[in-house]
Amino acid sequence: MAKKLQNVKALKEMLSGTHRRQTNKSFYFGDPEKAAEKNKKRAVGEIWTETDSSSGEEVTWEQKAGFRIKHSKLQAARDYLHTFQNCPKETCTCTSPCAADKKMKTVHGMCLDCVIDMEHKLKIEGKYEDYEKKKMTENVKSFFKQTDEEVKVIKDALKEKTQFVNSDGSMEEWDMPDKEVIFKKLDKDYKKLKKNIFKQYEVTKNKKGKKK
Repeated sequence: MAKKLQNVKALKEMLSGTHRRQTNKSFYFGDPEKAAEKNKKRAVGEIWTETDSSSGEEVTWEQKAGFRIKHSKLQAARDYLHTFQNCPKETCTCTSPCAADKKMKTVHGMCLDCVIDMEHKLKIEGKYEDYEKKKMTENVKSFFKQTDEEVKVIKDALKEKTQFVNSDGSMEEWDMPDKEVIFKKLDKDYKKLKKNIFKQYEVTKNKKGKKK
């Protein structure tokens, strides 16, 4: 019973910042001003900046109830990469992103719940159809940007002659007949497909020929 009471007392002291392990002063051998700054008592919630003596990196400290938290610029960069930049900070509750949240981040910069809220608001305002059309257009452009590269890779591969090694060690070279005819048909059919889909999703071109 006495041990439990001691533990309760220690916990209260930790929360108030008066525990003996929290009030022990650390000794700093060097610049007296730096020593005084290091041993300075801070109020809970206070934030200040120091330069790390070993790495020379500028770090930010935050005083909590009974302990301090260190925030380096490197950690701030890591935190930035893991946040959802377009989520409304005053309403977003995403603290443990799931796979669906991460997928939405790549598209919208938001977690799934914030995307749902945003789309619901657009529906109420009567703007959802324009938003959906724009989103589909961007998806089409992204798809064909990747497909253009894949078609080029296929054509380059078909231009090369294929070599085989026979069982007796001799080499045999095969080549596709009428390559130019096949390439022309491939280009024609592919361009027709793109044109029809661009027309369907109203993807137009500006004067420089870039899709918009």
